[in-house]
Amino acid sequence: EWIFFYFVPSLSTIYFVLMYGHVQSPLYPKPYPADLQKQWNLEVPHGYRINLTFTYLDIEHSANCTSDSLMVLYDRKVLGKFCGQRLTDAHHPGLKSILSPGNRLQLVFVTDSSNPDLQPHHGFSAFYQAIGMI
Repeated sequence: EWIFFYFVPSLSTIYFVLMYGHVQSPLYPKPYPADLQKQWNLEVPHGYRINLTFTYLDIEHSANCTSDSLMVLYDRKVLGKFCGQRLTDAHHPGLKSILSPGNRLQLVFVTDSSNPDLQPHHGFSAFYQAIGMI
């Protein structure tokens, strides 16, 4: 496993930059909690892009994902907003990967307090890896 790290003196913080990793919704594989806003900032070394692949996605379905959703952003630009549980749902990423334009991605998972189906949803699991820029 390749790990890069750097130190920013003004912030007194060490950042670890991984070549690959996993991201999961809180409590996964158990149902995710209500009233949640969680953010992940993924970063790989400069000169690489991030290839994000969902291995599982079960987020409460709603029109335009207005109830619960997972957004994938690059520099504040939304690359995708996802919900649903079947590959045929309009806002489900299916088996397609997302490739970032640069070396960062941000994931934002938002849930509301309602669950009209009274059915638990288990959230998401995704794998990411660094891909060299061509």
